[in-house]
Amino acid sequence: MGKTELALIALIAVAAIGLFNLKSNMEPHENLMFEIWKEKMNKNYDATEHLYRFQIWLNNWQYVREHNAKYEAGVETYELEMNQFADMTNEEFSAKYLGFDKTIKATNKCTGKQAPTDNLPTEANWAEKGAVTPVKNQGQCGSCWAFSTTGSLEGAHYVATKKLDSFSEQQLVDCSTSYGNHGCNGGLMDQAFWYVKDNGITLESTYPYRGVGGSCKYTDQDKAWTISDCTDVTPLKEQALVAAIAQQPVSVAIEADHLSFQLYRGGVYSGLCGTRLDHGVLAVGYGEENGKKYYRVKNSWGAGWGLKGYILIERNGDGKGKCGIQEVSSFPIA
Repeated sequence: MGKTELALIALIAVAAIGLFNLKSNMEPHENLMFEIWKEKMNKNYDATEHLYRFQIWLNNWQYVREHNAKYEAGVETYELEMNQFADMTNEEFSAKYLGFDKTIKATNKCTGKQAPTDNLPTEANWAEKGAVTPVKNQGQCGSCWAFSTTGSLEGAHYVATKKLDSFSEQQLVDCSTSYGNHGCNGGLMDQAFWYVKDNGITLESTYPYRGVGGSCKYTDQDKAWTISDCTDVTPLKEQALVAAIAQQPVSVAIEADHLSFQLYRGGVYSGLCGTRLDHGVLAVGYGEENGKKYYRVKNSWGAGWGLKGYILIERNGDGKGKCGIQEVSSFPIA
C-alpha cells in the first residue's frame, strides 16, 4: 500500500472520529465527513438533493457540536448525535415521523381502575423484566399511536400470561378508522384500545407492518388476544403515572417536534420540548441517573435512534411534565 492510500485512510479515520464522537479538536473537511455519514447511514441523493441535504446536515452538525460542548461542560444533561435523521429539517422530520392527533374526538373514555399509589418501588424497567418487544420502526408513516398501543397491549399480555407476543400495528392502521383513527395520518391510543376491546388483536406475524394505510384484512379467526377495559391515568399527577408504570407499560403522548429530540443520543432529556402533544410512545419504566429522575420511554423510530430506541425523559413533579408526558396516558386491562 502506497503513501497516498495510507494518507487517505488516516484522513478518513480522523474524519470519522470527529463526526461520530464530536469531541475532537480537529476539523476534517466537511464534504468528506458528509460522505462518511452518508455511507454509514446508507443515504443516496441526486445532484440537486445532495446540495440541499448537505446544507441541512451542516446546520444540524453545528447545532449538535454546540449542544454537546455544553453537555461536556456539565451544563446539559443529555447528548445529541448526527443520527439517521440529521439530513432533515425539523419541519420535515415532524411531518413524517409524528402522528398523535389530539384533534380527534375521543368517542369513548377509558374508565378502568387506577393503579395503586402505595409502596411503589424506587425504579422500574419492564424491558428488563421481559415485557417489552424489541424496538420497532414506524417508518415515514404517522402511526406512532399504533406502536404505542401495541406496546401497551404486549405489556399487559405479558403481565397476565408471562408470554411476550408481538401484536400488529398494521391491523390498527387499517382497521380502526371507524373508531376515529386516521391510519398513517394520525390517531389516538384510547380509540385503538376500544377497537381492540370490541374486535381483538392479531399477531405481527399474521398481519405484518407495511408502513402505509390499506383496507382492513382482519377476521375473527385471526384474533390472538383481547382486553376487557382500559384506564386513563389521572392527568397532571406524577405519582399517578409512576404508579401505572410500576404496574405495567403505559401508553403516553408527548411533544417530540424539537430538533434536540430528533437528534437525541443519550442522557436524561431535559430539552425545550413543550406540551403540544404530537407523538405516541410507550413508558416502560422510571428511575434516576446522576441525580435526575426520569421516565424510560420506548420509541418507534428504530434501534438506531437514541439509547437503542429508547429515551430517558426528565421527571419534574406534578403538572403536564416534561414534553407533556403526564397529560395524556392510558393502559389496557386484560
